[in-house]
Amino acid sequence: MTEEAPEVDLSVPQEGEMECSTIELMNATWKTFVNKHGHFRAYHPSLGEVEATSMYDLDEGVRKATSIGRVKVSVPYIRFHQRGTKGGYRWEVIRGTATGIHGGNGNMLYNEGGKTQQFSGYNMGNFIKPMTPEDEAETLRLLNEKEELTKQIDALRSRYSFPHDLKNEVKSLVNRNREGRDDD
Repeated sequence: MTEEAPEVDLSVPQEGEMECSTIELMNATWKTFVNKHGHFRAYHPSLGEVEATSMYDLDEGVRKATSIGRVKVSVPYIRFHQRGTKGGYRWEVIRGTATGIHGGNGNMLYNEGGKTQQFSGYNMGNFIKPMTPEDEAETLRLLNEKEELTKQIDALRSRYSFPHDLKNEVKSLVNRNREGRDDD
């Protein structure tokens, strides 16, 4: 039977190391250490360990490790999406997981159906926390009912719409009156 090695606490100086300072970056505090050979090491409890042969390289490594694009999360969400059908539009629920922030452009990264995508940030209210099945079904029912009511309202209003718009109607009447015609 082999004994397992005890877990090493990387937040304290290891054999032959001494603590240097800390690096503060994006609300993360990294402890830094140097050994007698001039090798540097930085440690953060949730972001891990970075090693380098110079303080400059250590600082660069910490910047990369702290980059917002390297931090992954998993936030489930749903959104309601309107899909076109032969009879008009129907609403459906799309489920996904927000996974992080793009390190270069700041877009939200998310995954729907196994495909990772970016969202630029407008209309973020479309993404909501998952609902109970009952609330989800009721929301879909109401959205689809709203769609049907909107069609009925549009049909009723179209019977009373101006051929183009009110401004063009007024221009047409002004031109007729200016020309001495009174067709209406």
